[in-house]
Amino acid sequence: TNVVGGFVFDKLGPRPTMLAGGIMAGLGYIAMCIVLSHHWPPVLAALAWFAVGHGSGWIYISTLFSNLKNFAPQERGPVVGAMACFFGSSAAINVALLNGCIGGQVGADKVCRHGFLGGNVVSYMAMLALVVPCVTVIGAMLTSVHEGHVPAAGDMASTRFNSLLAGALTVVAFICGSNYYAMAVDATIRQWSSIVLVALLSLFIFLPVGASPVDKFTNEVAAPDPKQATKDNGGPVHVPPPALGPHEAV
Repeated sequence: TNVVGGFVFDKLGPRPTMLAGGIMAGLGYIAMCIVLSHHWPPVLAALAWFAVGHGSGWIYISTLFSNLKNFAPQERGPVVGAMACFFGSSAAINVALLNGCIGGQVGADKVCRHGFLGGNVVSYMAMLALVVPCVTVIGAMLTSVHEGHVPAAGDMASTRFNSLLAGALTVVAFICGSNYYAMAVDATIRQWSSIVLVALLSLFIFLPVGASPVDKFTNEVAAPDPKQATKDNGGPVHVPPPALGPHEAV
């Protein structure tokens, strides 16, 4: 899936790739919802889940390499780490939402009644069929690539990366802590833990604060690592950052 998405990314750019991935994933979630509701053969569920995985791979490729192109080489390590961290932790976040019981009641048997999701996989698939394409469309509209350019002074990239790391650790710690508390102490925490989780996730909207506006990006090629620079006629030769081709999407 990543190889095909990489070729599409190189040919059409990040927005079409991201939108196509969102459509594929959304259709896959809709198909999963229908298959599970009607108890159709597992092979149909496998095909639906293939579409979900294929679309998710395209979304991941377009977001990852778009962000790589927008940062200087020395900042690409934290970019990759941040993207991989949140793409991997999204499963834990979604399962925590599935296990929640917003608006319902958790009885003595620890079963959620009349709550949002509350462990209902069909409702969970329906929610993802709506949320994933909507978030993807918003992300695609806000995505722009400025390869070879560097942000203006005062971009505060390191500060935002540190905030991202602190936020990720806070979210993971809350998920682990609330799940343990629900199992060992009081399961009624599930009635409000999902609300707190959504509130924590909403804070990440403010991460772009302090970033350089697009119109203030410099026209200079990002400076390479000094170790990679060579000397010619007594002066340093600046090497532009490498282009990201389809093979690097594997």
